[in-house]
Amino acid sequence: MKIFSPLILASLFLLSVATASSGDWIELKKADVKIELPKDWIAQKDMLGMPLVIYSPIKNTGRVTISITPTGIEDAGLDAKGLAEGWDKYKEGRLNWLKRIGGRTDTVFPYVNENWKYLKNIHHVGHRYYLADVHYTEHSYYVECHNQMFHIKSLYRYEEYKGEEQFIENVVKSFECKNKKVP
Repeated sequence: MKIFSPLILASLFLLSVATASSGDWIELKKADVKIELPKDWIAQKDMLGMPLVIYSPIKNTGRVTISITPTGIEDAGLDAKGLAEGWDKYKEGRLNWLKRIGGRTDTVFPYVNENWKYLKNIHHVGHRYYLADVHYTEHSYYVECHNQMFHIKSLYRYEEYKGEEQFIENVVKSFECKNKKVP
């Protein structure tokens, strides 16, 4: 019975988390969002404290995860020039974090200000690193949409998804949002 109980709890947890299909608008507190999900990818709301997590099927021992978090910051007015100048601080922070947890850096990707199909002025930074002998790639995107700031983060095992990075980035870049009137 001890083995059976955790399985039941895990099943109930997964069934209780709201999921969405590709092309569906997903309701978050202050905005509705949409992202084009590849076949067999899942979007789950309120997963482990995150407002929205998107994940791929497991490949070997890992999967792609993409989190979408409304930051609560309105009218941020992020300045591309100021963020580009602050990239060194981002890099220093990533290097210090890895050193503290016993990892090592492969690559810190430079700051990029980019436009997507549905949104403009996206701020993008990234990092590839080793942690416990696993090679990870992590990208953070700061997206202003209808005067709200979203943080979108992708994370995956580099060796398992090498060659699929553009595909993963295209999933992230399909993000859309629409304003929602909240009383």
